Amino acid sequence: MKKAIRSFVILLLFAHNASSQTDTLTWINSNARDLSNLSFLKKDLKGKHIVGLGEASHGTREFYTEKARIILYLAENCGFRTLAFEVPDSLMMQINSFVQNNNVDVKKIMSGMGLYGSQEIYELFLNLRDYNKKHKAEDQVKLTGVDKPEYWSDPISRDRYMAKNVIDMAPDKVNK
Repeated sequence: MKKAIRSFVILLLFAHNASSQTDTLTWINSNARDLSNLSFLKKDLKGKHIVGLGEASHGTREFYTEKARIILYLAENCGFRTLAFEVPDSLMMQINSFVQNNNVDVKKIMSGMGLYGSQEIYELFLNLRDYNKKHKAEDQVKLTGVDKPEYWSDPISRDRYMAKNVIDMAPDKVNK
């Protein structure tokens, strides 16, 4: 009897999981956007001050390529000027120096960026540097980091700490 009950519970769990996946896929399919043209972002993000960009897996080239494309679009067309990475600010300050057109060995610095030390992110920094060369100081993109080594011992709270750091960058805009 116990074996039959256990099998029934397992079947219920599988059925629930399949139903949840179907619900998720239905939501994704009804809300997905074609990313070949990013112009919808200008309207959808009007009045927004913070945009979070994640990826389904770290280190996947295609995610970083699309993320870089979106970031450049946000800078060029939507007025976003601060780009925060999930790395310590001490590291991003050095890369920001490169993006602000200083002579810095950015590839060497990026070797300490772990998953972000990719060719796609390097090309993003080059493109941001080119963008900044064409714009006045107040219109240039600046880079910052929102992670800190002291967060690493508590991975459960780490995301909350980093989110607070992002919100603290623009409290007058976020808390209204």
